[in-house]
Amino acid sequence: MTRKISKTLKKLQSKYGEIYTVKLGSKVFIVLSDYSLIKSALQRPEISGRPVFHHFNVVKKHSHIGVILAVGQVWTTNRRFSIKTLRDFGLGKTMILDDVILNEAQSLVQDLKESLNKPIEIEWNVNVAILNVIWKLVADRRYEVSDKDVKKFSKNINDNFEDRDGALAVISLFPWLIPFVPRFIMNKWMLEARIVRRREEVFHLLLVQIKSKYSAIEVINDHKRKLDKENPKDLIDKYLIEKEEQKNNPDYQHWGDDDLLQNMFDFFIAGSETTSSTIRWFFLFMGRFPDIQRRVQKEIDENVPKGQCLSLQDKDKLPTLEALIFEVNRNVSLLPNALPHEVTQNTVLGGYDIPKENEYALVNLWPKWNYSFLWESFCKTSKFLNQMDRMFLLKQTLTSTVSILPQNSKLF
Repeated sequence: MTRKISKTLKKLQSKYGEIYTVKLGSKVFIVLSDYSLIKSALQRPEISGRPVFHHFNVVKKHSHIGVILAVGQVWTTNRRFSIKTLRDFGLGKTMILDDVILNEAQSLVQDLKESLNKPIEIEWNVNVAILNVIWKLVADRRYEVSDKDVKKFSKNINDNFEDRDGALAVISLFPWLIPFVPRFIMNKWMLEARIVRRREEVFHLLLVQIKSKYSAIEVINDHKRKLDKENPKDLIDKYLIEKEEQKNNPDYQHWGDDDLLQNMFDFFIAGSETTSSTIRWFFLFMGRFPDIQRRVQKEIDENVPKGQCLSLQDKDKLPTLEALIFEVNRNVSLLPNALPHEVTQNTVLGGYDIPKENEYALVNLWPKWNYSFLWESFCKTSKFLNQMDRMFLLKQTLTSTVSILPQNSKLF
């Protein structure tokens, strides 16, 4: 559904330009496709609100805390904490997270080896590897592929987002109708009851039941008893340390166990299915284009000692692999649109007056990844990979594209 919307927006863009208005129900969306407009919009506090959509609130138990749907000082404080935590544990460096990722990659390879020359559904094997990286980051825990509770946890999250974007999303565009819609229609046809049930199961698993000895409440309470302020092991440790240090700071008055659990939940929302899907697409493309697979394998064999796992330290020696990773992400475009931003004050953007009432900025990323004059189709990648200068052009273009998101921008 999201991809169809993105293609429709691209058609409207070719007719109306890089900024135009679309009315959906009682909501007005200002669609942005131009880099400079997107950069300008994401930097503005008056375009940094989060819309109160019913289907968002149903999926998330506490929409006003955490990171993804928080606004104002809550968002600023939690986002700053999340980024600092990621950096402290090795985001962009070869530190703790690098070792965790390598261990999970080795486990994934071993799991796949057990099914050599046999059909295999790789979705869950990849999912649990990604989930374990996140679990290690947030709670210093790891689970086996066979763990039924964590499998249900992942499935509930993913299924809820599929159901959320159906009929329930449509009614969110007409919020004044919601009080008049019979409850049985909301529950049966719009699947609200099913979403709520899964949501409660997710939080129940987080709080009580993932594994009896690893339940989130026990984890948090255990951390409170054994907290080593000099050597924090995970996000929970760092949160509790920060909470104690900032207990008299009014910017942190929302901090507590509910906010901590919502931050943990948001890490899974942001990082689990997106990363897992990207890796599964990578598997698919490597099977579809064996010549590219052979070229990448040759580069690895020539630059990495046999038996040694790849790490970020090898990145500069593997330009073909790096370019391929960029190309897979571009071709798949898992995030064709950023979450809508609510316009909270009257403003001017691109020479147009933008009023605050029922106005939302929608960042449309998909067309920029699919302009035919800039990007060749993926099936021509073998030719592009044979030209070293073109490979670096791709890297430079993607890097400059990513750089349109300034440090304090609110993409999510």
